[in-house]
Amino acid sequence: MKLGDNRNPPRRWFLRSAAGALGSAFAIGAPRIAAAQIHPPDPAQPQLSTFRSFAQQATDDQLLEQLSGEHLLYKMTFMGFIDAAETHLRIERGPQDNQLTATIDARARGLFGWLTGYRREQQVSVMQLGLDPYTQRRRLITVGLERSSKYNGSQTHSKHTLEYGSTRIWSYKEYDDGRLKNGRQTLIPPGVIYESLPSALYNFRLGVYGPLKPGRSFELQTIPFKGVDTFRLRVAEQELLAQEQRWIAHTPGARWLAVIEINRKIYGIKAGQAQILVDSALLPLAGKINNALAFGNLETELLNNPHNGK
Repeated sequence: MKLGDNRNPPRRWFLRSAAGALGSAFAIGAPRIAAAQIHPPDPAQPQLSTFRSFAQQATDDQLLEQLSGEHLLYKMTFMGFIDAAETHLRIERGPQDNQLTATIDARARGLFGWLTGYRREQQVSVMQLGLDPYTQRRRLITVGLERSSKYNGSQTHSKHTLEYGSTRIWSYKEYDDGRLKNGRQTLIPPGVIYESLPSALYNFRLGVYGPLKPGRSFELQTIPFKGVDTFRLRVAEQELLAQEQRWIAHTPGARWLAVIEINRKIYGIKAGQAQILVDSALLPLAGKINNALAFGNLETELLNNPHNGK
């Protein structure tokens, strides 16, 4: 049955909503950063200030080598017990010497997989280390992004190329089942550097967006998608921390809580926010979207914390 098949309206509605919730895996399974301190930092864990100190003194090659090689695996469940999806994040050097490639791969599983046509979402970001021409701070700049979505035997694919030279151009192509559906070129507005999800994570770690304080809000410019080109997050304050005490207590190593806006236009679900727990090095440990569907929450947890035992 295709996604638009009218023979089974209830399942079609659930498929659309569940697929949107799975798409939100990129909001809670992939790293995003904000911080409100929950517990004092553990001296045994890597600290954000330590990483920033290293980044300020390291050469470009040392910094890229430090960032590369990370592989994170997240398990997602629906209503706390239904196996929903898994998300992988991998960071590698290349394709050029001053670049990193980040791959995010989210796959629906189990009953959730059957209901969504075993949907699979992938993003591949190519990020180049360089100087921000406006702040003169070293940062990762996304120069390429590819998105693909597979479900029910169909595939959509989009490719973005960003140039920040003398001509600032964003090039975009969209494909359905291998056939070119849409393509265009647009000038990147002055003063704007578009972020992808991984570049946003590491640029926060590098201090590009300044200090993190409870209650502070951030708005980042992201590569346009479905007419949306902003990403908003807020640093949680004490009131929310008190409300989420039970969840926090069941997440070892949690140090900060992030609140992230989920754009309903993109994900097609009613929930407008995701919550993320991160450790001292801003590594996402767990996340959840309350009422992701009409009758339950979507939750995720990190299965292979690289900081354990260090």
